[in-house]
Amino acid sequence: MKLVEINTQLKTFWVGYADGWHQVIAHIAMIDGVEYAMVPQTTDNEEYVLICLYHSKSGKLIKLVPISLEALLNADTKEVTMKLFENIAKGIEPILKYNKSKILQESEKYKLAMEKEFGPMPEIEDSYELD
Repeated sequence: MKLVEINTQLKTFWVGYADGWHQVIAHIAMIDGVEYAMVPQTTDNEEYVLICLYHSKSGKLIKLVPISLEALLNADTKEVTMKLFENIAKGIEPILKYNKSKILQESEKYKLAMEKEFGPMPEIEDSYELD
């Protein structure tokens, strides 16, 4: 099994915020056997964006990875986009692997707290193939 695999399909995904569940479109990344959602997010700084890594089963934010806006804009094909996301995932894989049990425990606690306050996490919906 590869330590990092990125699904080329985009999925509707739910992430947890202070005010409840929010729907986003994400690429699913399997990193060391754990499923994460990778979501680009703009910032106030025009020179970079964040790739937000969420635990897919709980919607908990795990890691923010800044990348240059230019790198994201240059990812203008499916292959280049997948390579960019794969390189990001490979770069943080050692940290995620080392902290795997802590991430899983904290994510489960987070999901339980979110569900107590805002109800069950909605289901992940249909996939969309990236052209």
